[in-house]
Amino acid sequence: MALRPDLKADLSGLRRESIRLALTRAGDDPALAEPAFDEFFAARQRVELFDDALPALQFLSQRWPVVALSNGNANVHVVGIGEHFRASLSASAAGMAKPETRFFQAAADAAGVAPEHVLHIGDDAALDAQGAMDAGMHAVWLNRGQVAWPCVGPEPHVTVASLWQLCQGLADR
Repeated sequence: MALRPDLKADLSGLRRESIRLALTRAGDDPALAEPAFDEFFAARQRVELFDDALPALQFLSQRWPVVALSNGNANVHVVGIGEHFRASLSASAAGMAKPETRFFQAAADAAGVAPEHVLHIGDDAALDAQGAMDAGMHAVWLNRGQVAWPCVGPEPHVTVASLWQLCQGLADR
């Protein structure tokens, strides 16, 4: 990223340039970066979901507007789960990434609600949970590894070990 700070929020561009740089350093044709990235990107769309992901998406999307907010480059529609999302925002398309407050605000706007009415669910303590809280949202940290909170400052509003646990807690309310 030091060589291409302009790609900070563009994971696809960063990966493409990394492949190009590796090919160049290996003495290979840098033009091979495009087809190599295309193969990588196609493989990236073959996502194996956790067992609780699809039932959780079904549960949540039947009750609330769900917006995908991703620094990655998998496409929810290509992956086959797009029907559960009101919108999907990617860092590369938005030109910003988590934990930037503006990116979380864009997600709230896409859901049609104010940030304080958003429950952001994510598995990265700093990028998701801390970022959401900094943006004025409620945060659920999906902590499958059950590790200690690694960030400085307040802990998220809720920590769960699975999406099953989250949905059960929401169903009980």
